[in-house]
Amino acid sequence: MGTPPMETREVSIQALGKNANMFGYNLDDAEYAGLLQKEKSAADAMFLFLSDVHLDKRHVITGIRTILQGYLEDDVNPTVVVLMGSFLSHPFGQAPTDPAILAARFTELGQMIANEFHLLAEQCMFIIVPSPLDAGPGNILPRPPMPPMITQGFVDALGSDRVFLTSNPCRIRYMT
Repeated sequence: MGTPPMETREVSIQALGKNANMFGYNLDDAEYAGLLQKEKSAADAMFLFLSDVHLDKRHVITGIRTILQGYLEDDVNPTVVVLMGSFLSHPFGQAPTDPAILAARFTELGQMIANEFHLLAEQCMFIIVPSPLDAGPGNILPRPPMPPMITQGFVDALGSDRVFLTSNPCRIRYMT
């Protein structure tokens, strides 16, 4: 997932114009004011980005558990967890069992989060971003979202209102 150069919002607005909207939806003044108020009250919001989440390696799910336990022990819950591929330690499709293994591991990860981290499962948003080596049409960008047949167990465990399957590249909008 590529990132733009760091700059303040004010610099971006100055360069793009006040009404520039990179997300395809313009907020009216009331919507903007409401989101801005929510944004100010959520000053401690946190995004957790995890990349190269090779789910076929057992120690990766164990590592994710350890990371989430650390947040739980500190009484901190990420607002958003972004899981970025590659989701296998080799390019998808090299083994005939890749779809089944990946679907099983996504289900296992979703169930682990739902069963062991109830508050996180209820309040956090999860975004799944594929890499060029994940399931999809060859090594091209933009990558379409991960296929539902692979991620359905994860979505079922955490809820379709909490899991977002995105393309790569993607844009994430938080409040204003």
